[in-house]
Amino acid sequence: MTRKPSKLVSFIAVLFLFVSSTFSQTNSNVYSPKFSHLSGRYNSNIQVTLTPTTPNCTIYYTLDGSAPTSSSTQYTGIIPISGNGNQVTLKAIAIKGALQSFISSATYVIDYSYNPNANYLTNLSWTQYNNYLPGDWFGYTSTPWTCDYSVKVKILSNGNYIDTTTSTSCLGPNDDTFLPVFYYGITQASNLKTMSVYNILASGYANGHITIDFGVSTNEYELRYIKFMDEENLFIEFWHNTNGPLKYYLTKHRAVLGIDEQTAEQVLIYPNPASDFISIENLNSDVLVTNQLGQTLTLEKSDKISISHLLAGLYFLQFSNIKGEQVREKLLIE
Repeated sequence: MTRKPSKLVSFIAVLFLFVSSTFSQTNSNVYSPKFSHLSGRYNSNIQVTLTPTTPNCTIYYTLDGSAPTSSSTQYTGIIPISGNGNQVTLKAIAIKGALQSFISSATYVIDYSYNPNANYLTNLSWTQYNNYLPGDWFGYTSTPWTCDYSVKVKILSNGNYIDTTTSTSCLGPNDDTFLPVFYYGITQASNLKTMSVYNILASGYANGHITIDFGVSTNEYELRYIKFMDEENLFIEFWHNTNGPLKYYLTKHRAVLGIDEQTAEQVLIYPNPASDFISIENLNSDVLVTNQLGQTLTLEKSDKISISHLLAGLYFLQFSNIKGEQVREKLLIE
């Protein structure tokens, strides 16, 4: 039986076309590159490819969370993301002449111990849910009527949330408008954007509801499932009354191994992984390098620091930034 689109779907379609048209005019039809891998946690090294959607454009990217420009690394082939525990934010743009696309981005965590088929946590308490749920999450969403998108969701302790899409694997030209995750609602924080949990089950699942603020109206939907695989992996599914389930696979953002998007303005090491040289922004000292055997050497401060003489492996870097703070970071050399 054919079902007519709901008023909500019609509203979304109109809004999407309006925003897409507006962004296209602003962007002069230069569209963002598409990512072969969406945000999330991976249990093995990955090789990311970027695909242009505008003919005769050039793609530039960064791996440090900063905004790419025409001075950034030009994309020429596969971008390896590797190293157990490494967390990397990849951002990319397409440039054609004087025109530039919007920025696509995806965040990856490489965790060799991660089992995507592991059982979810059981017998969770209200306290555990209240502690686990708030935070910055990244990952991807899967719906029955669109392609999969990379997403970011900030869930506040009071249940309000902020949500945006950041990139997509689709090749459609209008897919780089990067509207919010939940139905193209408003982007800013709103007391009308809420996520609530109730009915926690012994199985570890919980139910709840989510309220989406469209700016002109709000709609509340059933959160069919909220599940934690562990404290850093969250699955959310809620039900659209016409189109069916929307599924979100999320990993909590953490400031650990690799380059962290939240600290990008303080210390930037790129590329990471690297093979020939690295650059460190805000560097104010020589760099002490320690390998996994505890052996050390010193690299002189420079705009580009050669590492071609170092063997492949994981290294610890220690140095001072321009604020005089001692910084310790990890670097994977391939």
